[in-house]
Amino acid sequence: MPLLSISVNNEPNKRASVFFKQGGVVLTDVFGGNRTWWQIKDAALLKRISNLRGSKDAAAVLADSIWEEISKMDPNKIATVYQAVGTRPSTGMPVFEGGFKNQAKASGHEVPGEQPAPKVNLRALTKRWFDFFSEFHFKPQPRFMNSVARCGSLEGIRGYVVGYFELTNNSFAADVAEKVKSREFEALAADTMLAKTDKQINKRLEVYYGEPGGGKTTTAICNNPDAEVVLCHASMTPDELFRGFDFEDGKPVFKGCALRRAMEEGKTIILDEINLLNEDCRRALQGIADAKAEVTINTEKIAIKDGFKIVGTMNLNVGDMVFPLPEPLVDRCAVIKRFEMDPDMVAALAF
Repeated sequence: MPLLSISVNNEPNKRASVFFKQGGVVLTDVFGGNRTWWQIKDAALLKRISNLRGSKDAAAVLADSIWEEISKMDPNKIATVYQAVGTRPSTGMPVFEGGFKNQAKASGHEVPGEQPAPKVNLRALTKRWFDFFSEFHFKPQPRFMNSVARCGSLEGIRGYVVGYFELTNNSFAADVAEKVKSREFEALAADTMLAKTDKQINKRLEVYYGEPGGGKTTTAICNNPDAEVVLCHASMTPDELFRGFDFEDGKPVFKGCALRRAMEEGKTIILDEINLLNEDCRRALQGIADAKAEVTINTEKIAIKDGFKIVGTMNLNVGDMVFPLPEPLVDRCAVIKRFEMDPDMVAALAF
């Protein structure tokens, strides 16, 4: 785990990190060079770094003194190149496993040979997620874990987790939003991305939420230009959601409406203000968001073709009211994305 992580004059491109590896090995990337990591060998320097561990102002001390000293030293005289076996996609930080292996001479110092990527203990990883959420009385289920593992980046995982709690109006949403900023969460997310999986449980539901006018529906339409848009409202019934009423030869007939057409043709449909649907409609959506090949609505069987997807857009807060989604429906989300208006977005839309 990190011992110290500092920046010089608040310049991110001059960032240096010092790490303690298991067994007390001290590693640093202070010398740069395409993220080359060095194991500090100099006994006097090791002692000085060790003495900083208990200092509350350790980072400041290192930045003001030792950092400048080390950066001017010849690394070949005080350290040895130490090869990482992988890189955490979210942070770019290295993964060290298994020690030195197949050493060979190069550029005047020993360089470890290539090593296989570390295997992830999936049970231990899942237990860490359980422990992370334990104070919030939340136990991540298979759908949640699978969707998180497929997010592909730290920000993607962070957004999914925060969105999951916000969409359900969970009482711990604000606390979770703070905790996902921690180093603990960054390490957990990075290790989760190493647990690559080809399995995808959630495929049929994406939810975009945020402020009114934040570009949710516009983005959904741009991403799915051929999708029909259905404006949802509280008085809608499941029958209206799946069937349309029309006249043929002067006689009333019921036809499959936009949602049913999308299901049968394997297309995307956009449900605008999805959270305003009543409980019966939300339950019906919960059923079709699964991986079922066929569902029964009002005694009528509907086949669902591969490729079918629902993109739901919503304003979570309307005035002083919160209109959340039920957790079973949120649990089926493959994507959760929050939209907020910023100066760039306002300028682009206004001028």
